[in-house]
Amino acid sequence: MNVEQLSKRTLGQEMVMLALRTRRGLDLERFKVRTGHDFLRFTHPSVEQLCSNGLAGLGSGHFHLTRKGMLLSNSIIGLLLELVDGMPEHTEHV
Repeated sequence: MNVEQLSKRTLGQEMVMLALRTRRGLDLERFKVRTGHDFLRFTHPSVEQLCSNGLAGLGSGHFHLTRKGMLLSNSIIGLLLELVDGMPEHTEHV
């Protein structure tokens, strides 16, 4: 059995890309446990602006896109992926 090594940065990017396409959104605690990084630390100003523009929301430990945000999900996720790309590099076995 081959084990693929993902950096924590890549893992974080995959979590963001997949989770934000769901209604529930990104579990912030799970992101922190899996990557070792606080999602909001790397994305705070952008997340704040997305929430104030009605494109996203924070609640119950999750960051999610609203219906309005889902219409722009590719652009929003692309922006967030660039921000997550700024996280320090580490590896984790998956």
